[in-house]
Amino acid sequence: MPFSFGPGLVSKNSGNGFNKSVPFQERRWFLPSFLFWTLFCWDRKSGRLFTRTALKLIRVMSHISFVTTCLKFNLRPAFVAFRISFTSSTRRKRLKHWLNRKWLNSEWRSWYFKKAVSQDLLHCASTRLASLLPPEDFQLLLTRNHRRQCKFHAILYNLKLNKLRCLSASVQQSTIAEQSPFADPVINLSCHTFTHDETKLGLR
Repeated sequence: MPFSFGPGLVSKNSGNGFNKSVPFQERRWFLPSFLFWTLFCWDRKSGRLFTRTALKLIRVMSHISFVTTCLKFNLRPAFVAFRISFTSSTRRKRLKHWLNRKWLNSEWRSWYFKKAVSQDLLHCASTRLASLLPPEDFQLLLTRNHRRQCKFHAILYNLKLNKLRCLSASVQQSTIAEQSPFADPVINLSCHTFTHDETKLGLR
């Protein structure tokens, strides 16, 4: 009996099992080999999509952690770029702090949206692969992706840690440069010379 994909798709009048009135472009969809090849290609595409989305999720979560650390310690990364021209140093410093936190909060929210999209896409790809692949092959794919995620996370962790160290060092240098020296709180303008204990008492 010839292969049939469904009722009404095979004609008994044709010798090869297919209706000759159907064009070849439509007839090829009924071939068993083409059907299996289509499923195989869909399987491979789903596997690539699953792997790319899993690695993208690691990158997104690493960036979210980086932005959270910058918010916590009031660091200014390279993607936060603005210029303020104020004569008052106090207003300029307060405005820089406010703009930096606004920019980082916006970045944090946008990357959390990317995280939600990646998680939904990863769930759909995982569900599709679980229905297409045998349990052993699906478990092997999960194990392989877990190893790739661990390696990628280690690379991103060292990269983000070096960036945070550089940002912390630049903040410390700018803080030292902004500190202006002050005169001593007690200045002796009299002719009397104070002893060391008397000077310490006056500084209190």
